[in-house]
Amino acid sequence: MFEDGFSGRTFDRPGLAALLDCVRPDDTLAVTRPPRELLEIVETLEAQEINLIGLVEEIDTTSAASELVFHVIAAIAIFARRLISGRTKDGLLAARKHGRTLSRPPLHAMAVSALQELVDNGIPVAKAARHFGTGRLTADRLIRDTSP
Repeated sequence: MFEDGFSGRTFDRPGLAALLDCVRPDDTLAVTRPPRELLEIVETLEAQEINLIGLVEEIDTTSAASELVFHVIAAIAIFARRLISGRTKDGLLAARKHGRTLSRPPLHAMAVSALQELVDNGIPVAKAARHFGTGRLTADRLIRDTSP
């Protein structure tokens, strides 16, 4: 059994690399939850003549027909992702043209002081940030910018 606990867009998957070192042509790889980079992984597996079966999403590349269905669905998913991304960018551009602010409202000076006090009293920055409805990086920046 091989496992990767990573998420996001990084393609650095040590568990997958170890797995690919162990599989041989005509093996079938079964996955419970395919990663986001599934299309690239399938192409790698196909080059090594390895089949893929998804146990939850019912992905199957063991036959020509099922492989065709997989690629059609993958193409539609890529199209949908790009369409959503394009619409989001268009919406953000339109908002900027109309002078709308595209960020959270700034924390009041009293809230920043309270945030600083929580952190000074040993509360982790992430927990203090959640309390004020902001992110950890923003809280770090606010603390850094207000410190003497």
